[in-house]
Amino acid sequence: MSYLYAGTILIIDLNQGKISREPTSSYSKDYLGGRGINIRLLYDHVSPGVDPLADGNVIIFGSGPLTGTCPASGRTDVMAKSPMTGLLGDSNMGGYFSPELKYAGYDHIVITGKSDRPVYIWINNDKVDIRDACKIWGKDTYETQNLIRQELNDLEAKVACIGPAGENLVRFASIQSELGHGAGRTGMGTVMGSKNLKAIAVHGTKAIKIASPSEYLAICKELEILIRESNAGKEYQEYGTARNVDIMLHAQGYVRNLQSRGTPPEATTPLNLFKKFSPKKVGCFSCPNRCMEFYEVPGVGSGVISCEIYVGSGVIVDNNDPDVWAEGALFCQRQGLDAASAGPILAWAMELYQRGIITTHDTDGIPMEWGSKQAILDMLKKIVNRDGFGDVLADGMLLGARRIGQGAEKYALHCKGLPILEPPIGLRGLSLACAVGPRGDHHRSYPTVEADMYYGTYKGLDQKQFEMEKERCYSEAERISGTKKGAIDIEYDGKPAMVIHTEDLLAITDSLGICKWTTPIFGIPAYTPERQAKMLSLGLGMEFAPDMLFQIANKIRCLERAFDVREGLTRSQDTLPRRLFETKVDYGERKDVTLNYKKFEDMKSQYYSLRGWDAITGIPTEETLTRLRLGDIARDLVKAGKLSVNHKKAK
Repeated sequence: MSYLYAGTILIIDLNQGKISREPTSSYSKDYLGGRGINIRLLYDHVSPGVDPLADGNVIIFGSGPLTGTCPASGRTDVMAKSPMTGLLGDSNMGGYFSPELKYAGYDHIVITGKSDRPVYIWINNDKVDIRDACKIWGKDTYETQNLIRQELNDLEAKVACIGPAGENLVRFASIQSELGHGAGRTGMGTVMGSKNLKAIAVHGTKAIKIASPSEYLAICKELEILIRESNAGKEYQEYGTARNVDIMLHAQGYVRNLQSRGTPPEATTPLNLFKKFSPKKVGCFSCPNRCMEFYEVPGVGSGVISCEIYVGSGVIVDNNDPDVWAEGALFCQRQGLDAASAGPILAWAMELYQRGIITTHDTDGIPMEWGSKQAILDMLKKIVNRDGFGDVLADGMLLGARRIGQGAEKYALHCKGLPILEPPIGLRGLSLACAVGPRGDHHRSYPTVEADMYYGTYKGLDQKQFEMEKERCYSEAERISGTKKGAIDIEYDGKPAMVIHTEDLLAITDSLGICKWTTPIFGIPAYTPERQAKMLSLGLGMEFAPDMLFQIANKIRCLERAFDVREGLTRSQDTLPRRLFETKVDYGERKDVTLNYKKFEDMKSQYYSLRGWDAITGIPTEETLTRLRLGDIARDLVKAGKLSVNHKKAK
């Protein structure tokens, strides 16, 4: 057994029912684990141009070297080619599944092919079975987990599964575990459904070996205190993620004047939902934050609502009824539907209805009016079942707009096909991060000092505290980008460097298998790059420095970009909907601010250059690929006609 790692990658071929293994050490030195090893495995196992719903796509579950060994280390990275975008699909969920996978002896699972019938996978240490799932096909994600545990006679088994949305190939279906841990974005549940794979259950009893256990335990205790006692940590412990989402909704200024809706009513906030139902607090493996909320809603049921799930059936669809909000969110959890995509898609349909592009004749008699309970709840059910107009919306905005016609695509707020939950007009760095990022949203890059400056005014700081916070942000921005303007939301200077810095921080975090909410990116100064490197050093028994982590992050990000370029990504897709460049923020302290298209394009070119990619095309250069020891990738891009390069130079 190797230090920190379980040591094995499990490969399951559903076509032949074949199970094989290979050592994690083949990849760990260059890619750490989690998201990093996942992208290398995806690149190697998926042929160029494969249909995301075809047998040739794979789905990969990955843990990181820190997973299961320290506070807040329960993250699972899930990766496949995305049915939503046709590009890289990547999602990340918390909970207990990933640590259990490591305790069973595996760092990653690669699932290839397609079963000819519904199945689930049972991993019990060294024993791996592919079992019949016909009796649980059609069950929701809560029922599925209970039925599998009953069948296995193992109440401690951890289960990741899909619901009816994934079975019906809704392109934004999620993977769910426990009551609220979900791999939501980019349609990973859809890929499982396309393989007739209902679930993966795992139970492990093995140990993880640590090189310097006493010193490692000491830093774990230090981290737990830092997480628990930080100001942001205390807010999470009291209000969970409802508080953060609440702040963002007030500060962002949704582009509501696009739909002529005006300022949102005060009642439409996650914090008010939280206060009405007084949920219990729950959380992930070994985390003191307990930042998730368990709701019990009379007449509806119970389950967990957290993070962006709050937005899907609330503000974005102009719903002011907390009961409808909760019912919609819990429905998405049980059905395995990504609420962060479903909400914007419903809002899109509501605007199309408002503009007369669709009518009740198109929508099966349902008036798609803003805030309508019927429009929200009934259409969510139709989407899950691909029933009537729900079948159109189940294909997402790009394919759905082609089916609707009549200029419907003009009103679709998406990036690379992924629905935009929080239109980033007011923050220049956030706008750039969404456009150039590997997913099309801000979850793979979050320019934190810009956000801290912008959102900080809403956190109840007094003037002295705010001035201190502002100086900290200025100093950090100058250190990273060379200018204080990098911390100011309406400035363009310095933003490319800020985006790259946070992209790298998040790539490191996702590859180590820890929660980004416990890093300085989201206000908790626990898992800094210095502590991350120290933990690897103590755990692996070899010296690891922060700059080594950033070098690996750069390699991961470059390989992600190469995968997308191979699959057809061009510079023109690294953008936001044209409407966002023509729209003013309509309320708040940045009222009337716009996003300048030319300056935005200049930021993109600077970002590409700083990354070592061609400033015109956004394709990684031969020199960059060679320097990062990705010469084989350079040769692939040459063969695909994506890169003009003397491939003999690429080692």
